[in-house]
Order: sequence, then C-alpha cells, then structure tokens
Amino acid sequence: MRDVCAPILGMEGCMYYSVVALVCAVIGIIPLAICRKPIASVVQGTTSFFLLWWFFYLGTPSTIWPVFGALGLWVFILWIIGGIVLAISDEKETWMYFVAWIPPILIAAIYVVGFFFLGSELINTSDYEGMLGNVESRVWTEDIQPKNPGHMRMATKENAAYLAQKAIGQDGAIGSQFEIENDEITLQLVNGQLWYVAPLEFRGYTTWSSNGTSPGYVMISAENQDMQPKLVKFPDGQGMRYSPSAFFGNDLERHLRENGYLDKGIGEMNFEIDEHHKAWWIVTIYKPTVWWSAKKVEGVAIVDPATGDSTFHPLGSVPDWVDRVVPDSYVQDYIRWWGEYRDGWMNSWWGKKNLVAPGDTSLIYGNDNQPEWVTDITSTNGNDSSLVGVVYTNSRTGKSVYYAVPGGATNSAVLDAVKNNPQINYRKLHGSDPQLYNVDGTMACVVPLFNESYAFQGVAIVPIDNVQEVAVGATQYDALEQYEKFLSDKGVKTALGADRSLKTIEGTVDRINADTTSSGNLYYIHIAGVPHLFTGGVGDSPKLPVTEKGDKVRITYYDSNRDVVPLHDFDNLSLPLTESKDQVKVRADVQAARTSQETSDDARTVRSEIDHLSDQQILELKQKVQKKNQ
Repeated sequence: MRDVCAPILGMEGCMYYSVVALVCAVIGIIPLAICRKPIASVVQGTTSFFLLWWFFYLGTPSTIWPVFGALGLWVFILWIIGGIVLAISDEKETWMYFVAWIPPILIAAIYVVGFFFLGSELINTSDYEGMLGNVESRVWTEDIQPKNPGHMRMATKENAAYLAQKAIGQDGAIGSQFEIENDEITLQLVNGQLWYVAPLEFRGYTTWSSNGTSPGYVMISAENQDMQPKLVKFPDGQGMRYSPSAFFGNDLERHLRENGYLDKGIGEMNFEIDEHHKAWWIVTIYKPTVWWSAKKVEGVAIVDPATGDSTFHPLGSVPDWVDRVVPDSYVQDYIRWWGEYRDGWMNSWWGKKNLVAPGDTSLIYGNDNQPEWVTDITSTNGNDSSLVGVVYTNSRTGKSVYYAVPGGATNSAVLDAVKNNPQINYRKLHGSDPQLYNVDGTMACVVPLFNESYAFQGVAIVPIDNVQEVAVGATQYDALEQYEKFLSDKGVKTALGADRSLKTIEGTVDRINADTTSSGNLYYIHIAGVPHLFTGGVGDSPKLPVTEKGDKVRITYYDSNRDVVPLHDFDNLSLPLTESKDQVKVRADVQAARTSQETSDDARTVRSEIDHLSDQQILELKQKVQKKNQ
C-alpha cells in the first residue's frame, strides 16, 4: 500500500490514512477477538482496513468532533457488525452476547445523550445565545456615515460570474480547460477599490492531471461597470497547485488535514488577493463549542496556492487585507440563537416576548472600509414583515452592533418595490442584492439593475422608510441626483457627514438652472468663488424659483468636500419681502423644531462618544469642564 500510494499522495498523507484506518480496524474487531473468533476477526479487520482507508482519504475527516467524529462513528459501526456476526454464529454462548453488544450500546448512548440532551439548546441556552458575543445597541445615523457614491457596489456575484465567463471565454485555451465556480467568487477591497476575484478552477480530473496547476484568476470591478474584467495570469512556475478542485494531495482541504489541521474544523475556503495582487486561500478554522454544534471561529489559515505553505492567524490578529474570516452562515446561526434565546429558553416557546429572527445578509464595506455582514432583523410574528433592526457584524473580528430600525423595509420589500416601479418594469429589468447605505443622511438601499443576461443597466435608490419612492438612474450618480430631488420635495434636510458642521456664506449668483421632474423642480445654484454647486427645491425657500443671475444670496449648508451640496437654508438678499407675523412665527417654529432635532442628534452622538471613553478620559473631561466654568 505504501509504495502504491506514496507517489500521488505524499508519504505523510499515505501514512496518516493508513495508521488511522489500522487503528479503527483493530479497535473494531475487539469484541470478535474477545469472543475467540479469529477467522471473523481477520476477515472483518482486513476488509475494514482497506474500506476505511479509502473512506478517510476521500472524506478527510477531522477528529475535532465528539468521540473523534467519523473515526468513532466507524468503530461503532464495526462493533455492530461484530455483534451481528456473533448472533448468526453456530457456536455462541450467553456471555458472548454480553461482550459483543455492551460496547456499541454504550457508544450509542453517548451519541443519543450527547446529541439530544447534553448538546441541546434546552440546557445550553446561554452558550448558544452568547455565540454572537456582546451585542452593543447604538444609533445608526451616528455610526454609519454617508457613503461615497464612487465606492458603492454596482455589481453582484451573478453579474460578476457573467463577466468572468466572458473574460475566460475570449481565451480559447483557458476557457476550454478551466472554469469559474460561482461559490468561489469573492468580493473584497483591494487598494481602496471594490473587486470581485474569482480563481480559475480545473474542469475535472483530466484537466488537473494534464496541467497540474491553474494559470490565474479573474478580477471584476464591483464599482465601475465600464471597466473590462482582468484575466490575471500567474508568472511561469508559480501556478496555483492547491485548490478545492485539485485532486489527491493537491486538494486544499486534504492538504491542510495532512499538515497540522487534523484536529481543527475547516470551514469556508475563500480566494483573496493582497494589496500586491498575490493570490491566497483564506480558510476559516473553527471548533464546535456545544458537542456537534455552535461553531466558534478561532482564526484563519492563509495558504499559498502555489507552494501550499500555510500560516494560522487567530481571530483578532488577521492581516488587514483579509476580508473574510467569519462566514455569513455562522453569523446567521449566531443571530438566530441570539434573537431566540436572549430572554431565555422558556420565553422562546412560551412567552415569546421580543423574539426576532435574521433575514437577508449582505456584505457591506462601511466606515473605514471595514467589511461587515449586514443582517435584517425581523419579528417572528408572521403578520409583521417589516424590519425591527439591523445587525452589523465585522467579518474580520466577529464583533456585532445592533441598530433599531422600527418599521423599515426588508430587502425583499425593497426588491418588490424596484420590480414594480413602472420605469424599471417597462424596461424588463430586475434589481439584485440591495445594499444598505447612509445616503445623504437617510437609510436607503442601493440596488443595481440588470437585464435578463445579468448585464448592468442602472441603479435604483430606495429609502427603507418609504419604498414607494424609487430613484432610478443610469449610474449611481444619476440615481443619487433623483434621490436628492425626492428629499428636497419632502423638505428633508440631508446630512453629509458626522460632524454636522453648518456653514453660512453670502455671495452673488453667477449661474442658476432648474431641472424639471414629475414631482417638481430641483434648482442648481453656483455662487461666484465658491467650489460647490448647491441644490434645493421650493420647500427650501419660495424665493428660489425667482432667483436670477446677479442676485446676492445667503446660503447655509453642511460643510462638506462634495462638489454638489444640498441647501440647509436659503435667502435671496436682493429680494426683501414683507412677512406677516403669522408667517414669521411659522417659519421660526419650523426652524426651532429643526434646530431642536439636530441638537438632539448631536447630543446623542456626544453621549455615545462619552460612553466609550475610559475612566481616565472621563476624569480629564470633567476637569476641563470645571476649569471652563470657573
């Protein structure tokens, strides 16, 4: 066996599977040996050795599970087979039955008690509920800042797969031997830009045996649909040798099992590239914490696909360029347990108070370009399909934050609104993969639009508090312009940053124009010497429609480095108008209400920041306040 398998498997792999199969086979014949059945022992032991060798080799089992996982399970099966052999034997005594059946009965009891009781959610409620970690509740608008439209994701995995297939199809040699697996297309941030990366995988055994290595990978821009996919080829002699589609010793999971990860749980395998575009496999390493369940991420194994060299990085010490550590499937389980058991097991089926469940999960690159799984949280009440909140889980660290969003629309409701929009329906387009962003200070979903062939056709922006207002554009900038028109018509004052710093300027209008829409006019104003273009509607001021070039105006706006900035307040100083006392009072009340709301928002932000200060920082802050008041 050793001489036959070593050339293709490697000496270490061959020896490991041989030793494990031999140990299981020997333990499996113990009942027969004790009962003095030498022939049956030899036959069963020899047969089971060869069968188990192939099973362990093909299945690459881990010993991390209770009773050593598959190893213990096969010993259990062999003991049952031994009991059956004794039962049909011509020569048998009562004590043989006892010896033959007690071991399998005991291990069966371990499985039953462990799975249905010791590992149950009934007696491990706090362990399951705690898998999500310490979930902090915060205010969404304080943490999630307005998203730069240039870095909004404009592609989905399906669209990326479509473009990647076109890219490799144009290279006849590569396209005929290698393929793109949709499940292995990974969204990640590379040098500040969003990309989908997809490895070229072997089409089958013959392709692997004739090539030995994969020639490269494909990069698809997730931000710019006009950018052509890039087929990146590895340098000569540095092809990808280890991957999930390779065979024998080059199979990625088998390679890890044979090189230090026998007693580890191997989770998702993601293909990523670093800032220098070097390819790596990022493999989630976990351990079950409650018998066979509650997988806890310990870190990742970073594997060089060319050499097979691997390095383990524990959770919290993962390189910054790695985006996928905690898989979304784990996050879904964690949130389900948290939502079901945070008030105890009894409440989960009897009182059912405050029960929530996870909805759709999508990957968003939010503040500081951190990759975060954003999960819709809905009530378990079947009559209520709206959001009650969202959970942001950092995919690098696993830390989660809860944001209350009462009455918001779920992803499915957003997609329905997009689908039923007349402009989109007429063009036979469909939306896919909504992304929740802070759009001009409001919670809105940005939805890429595609035709039936998954070709990009535009963007829709939908506020989750009113899904009937669907802003549509050929690009995210066009859709944002339409969205800001909706906000102006409603009199919503947008916020473009976290500081909420208001700035007032006076100047002379040198350009003004209006864009007419079905819901009203949006005015664009430029002030001489000011590097901004200001936008506003009639709701901002009745003087806007009659403002002309050369008028002197006063504008208040949130200080921002954006080129186009919504108005906060507007007054045409060249048009002094007489106002009644009632008008003055109404406008003063509106201004007071707005100021009060903004002050409340700013106060919540300050309180949130104070909550995160250390004791020493709080004491220093107190001393500064006391000194100022003296």
